[in-house]
Amino acid sequence: MVRNALITGGTDGIGKASAKELVKLGYNVIIIGNTEEKGKAAIDEIKQGMPEGHIQFWRADLSLISEVLRVSNAAKTQDNKRRL
Repeated sequence: MVRNALITGGTDGIGKASAKELVKLGYNVIIIGNTEEKGKAAIDEIKQGMPEGHIQFWRADLSLISEVLRVSNAAKTQDNKRRL
Protein backbone atom coordinates (compact mmCIF):
# COMPACT_ATOMS: atom_id res chain seq x y z
CA MET A 1 0.00 0.00 0.00
CA VAL A 2 1.29 3.46 -0.97
CA ARG A 3 1.38 5.89 1.92
CA ASN A 4 1.38 9.61 1.21
CA ALA A 5 2.29 12.56 3.41
CA LEU A 6 1.82 16.30 2.83
CA ILE A 7 4.10 18.40 5.00
CA THR A 8 3.58 22.13 5.31
CA GLY A 9 6.65 24.13 6.22
CA GLY A 10 8.83 21.21 5.22
CA THR A 11 11.75 23.27 3.96
CA ASP A 12 13.35 23.63 7.40
CA GLY A 13 13.08 22.82 11.08
CA ILE A 14 10.61 20.26 12.33
CA GLY A 15 8.90 20.02 8.95
CA LYS A 16 12.10 19.04 7.16
CA ALA A 17 13.02 16.58 9.91
CA SER A 18 9.57 15.02 9.60
CA ALA A 19 9.92 14.77 5.82
CA LYS A 20 13.28 13.00 6.21
CA GLU A 21 11.86 10.43 8.59
CA LEU A 22 8.75 9.77 6.50
CA VAL A 23 10.86 9.27 3.36
CA LYS A 24 12.98 6.75 5.30
CA LEU A 25 9.76 4.93 6.27
CA GLY A 26 8.77 4.64 2.60
CA TYR A 27 6.17 7.39 2.34
CA ASN A 28 5.64 9.45 -0.79
CA VAL A 29 6.30 12.90 0.66
CA ILE A 30 5.16 16.25 -0.69
CA ILE A 31 6.72 19.28 0.97
CA ILE A 32 4.64 22.43 0.69
CA GLY A 33 6.30 25.83 1.11
CA ASN A 34 6.55 29.38 -0.15
CA THR A 35 10.02 29.42 -1.67
CA GLU A 36 11.21 27.34 -4.64
CA GLU A 37 14.87 27.72 -3.66
CA LYS A 38 14.29 26.45 -0.12
CA GLY A 39 12.16 23.63 -1.49
CA LYS A 40 14.87 22.51 -3.91
CA ALA A 41 17.51 22.73 -1.19
CA ALA A 42 15.39 20.64 1.20
CA ILE A 43 14.76 17.97 -1.44
CA ASP A 44 18.45 17.88 -2.40
CA GLU A 45 19.42 17.42 1.26
CA ILE A 46 16.85 14.68 1.85
CA LYS A 47 17.82 12.90 -1.38
CA GLN A 48 21.48 12.84 -0.29
CA GLY A 49 20.54 10.62 2.63
CA MET A 50 17.82 8.67 0.81
CA PRO A 51 18.39 8.83 -2.98
CA GLU A 52 15.65 6.29 -3.75
CA GLY A 53 13.08 8.18 -1.67
CA HIS A 54 9.96 9.67 -3.22
CA ILE A 55 9.77 13.38 -2.43
CA GLN A 56 8.44 16.47 -4.21
CA PHE A 57 8.07 20.17 -3.51
CA TRP A 58 4.89 22.11 -4.23
CA ARG A 59 5.04 25.89 -3.95
CA ALA A 60 2.02 27.37 -2.23
CA ASP A 61 1.12 30.25 0.08
CA LEU A 62 -1.19 28.50 2.52
CA SER A 63 -2.26 31.80 4.06
CA LEU A 64 -4.53 32.10 1.00
CA ILE A 65 -7.65 29.92 0.92
CA SER A 66 -7.35 29.66 -2.87
CA GLU A 67 -3.91 28.07 -2.44
CA VAL A 68 -5.19 25.67 0.23
CA LEU A 69 -7.94 24.57 -2.15
CA ARG A 70 -5.51 24.24 -5.06
CA VAL A 71 -3.12 22.08 -3.04
CA SER A 72 -5.87 19.89 -1.61
CA ASN A 73 -7.36 19.31 -5.07
CA ALA A 74 -3.92 18.52 -6.51
CA ALA A 75 -3.26 16.06 -3.69
CA LYS A 76 -6.59 14.32 -4.29
CA THR A 77 -5.90 14.10 -8.01
CA GLN A 78 -2.41 12.72 -7.45
CA ASP A 79 -3.71 10.14 -4.96
CA ASN A 80 -6.44 9.03 -7.37
CA LYS A 81 -3.88 8.58 -10.18
CA ARG A 82 -1.85 6.27 -7.95
CA ARG A 83 -4.90 4.14 -7.21
CA LEU A 84 -5.74 3.52 -10.88
